Amino acid sequence: MLGGAPLVPLHKKGGFVQAYVSNELFSLLPMITYARDDEQRRIRVILAGSVTLPDLLAVVDRQASEGTWTYGLLYDLREIADPLSWSDTEALLAQVRRLTSAHGSRGPVAVVSRSAATVGTTLMYAHRAGDDLNIEVFWDPLDAERWLDRYMRL
Repeated sequence: MLGGAPLVPLHKKGGFVQAYVSNELFSLLPMITYARDDEQRRIRVILAGSVTLPDLLAVVDRQASEGTWTYGLLYDLREIADPLSWSDTEALLAQVRRLTSAHGSRGPVAVVSRSAATVGTTLMYAHRAGDDLNIEVFWDPLDAERWLDRYMRL
């Protein structure tokens, strides 16, 4: 389950195991694609629609529960309706800190967005996280992938 909706497995493509959440009310409910590539140690999460705190908490909790906490993570937020509120952003950061205490340092996080509001929220999140989280914001998904490639080689 992700955000209250069942995960439906798709197929393995280029090392990624893909799954998606299917909703009937696409404009009101989130659409979440979660793809994991164990060879590259990378997770791609594509979000669209109205994404909520429970949706993002489910992604973070899944990463920790699957033993992929140190994988690079790319969030593609170009299609979300609105960024999280500041209180929801603080709650997400609190959960990431709890999981970091339990699982060690989290892998790098690349966020792709073309919304000024989402970029601003992500930058505030990164500032509040401080050295606890290596996070960067990108306009272009290829730039985000290249940054993750460089970071994961270190």
